[in-house]
Amino acid sequence: MQEVSVELVGRDPMTERDLFLLEVPHVEALPAEFGLPSRHFVCLLAWDSVTTPVDVIRKVAETVLGQGAVSVIAWGPGCERVHDIFDGTIAWQDVSAGLDAEDKPVIMTTWHADEPLEAALYDFLCLPSVAEDFEPDCRVQLAISTGCAEWTRQIRTALSDPRAFR
Repeated sequence: MQEVSVELVGRDPMTERDLFLLEVPHVEALPAEFGLPSRHFVCLLAWDSVTTPVDVIRKVAETVLGQGAVSVIAWGPGCERVHDIFDGTIAWQDVSAGLDAEDKPVIMTTWHADEPLEAALYDFLCLPSVAEDFEPDCRVQLAISTGCAEWTRQIRTALSDPRAFR
């Protein structure tokens, strides 16, 4: 299996967050550890998940959330289902931990069905929604691109110069 790693692409002067990119040929190649220099992060997940089994999406959700994602923006074919499974995973983790909704900050999730990648990138770079309690430890934004070199190119361009993208 091809080794993949997280790459620092830029820094956003507006949010003062480091911008990372993780390109994977398919979600099964997603590393168990991202090695990000922040306890929490905002995540953009560009993924064609239409034919992906639910248990694989759930495993991706557990990995991404387990690494500290506190805001997840899903984009690509099937992103509504990805969003719903992430929300279900968050709820299950809360129930398993004995937490009520009032006991912890909200992990934000959104999806961008039938929108261009630029719309998801805009939300990722310009409107990253993070609960106030997570904000001090959220110094990173990570874009994960799966299986499409053109998506990766567009994401890299936006992350390399977020000011120009805006």
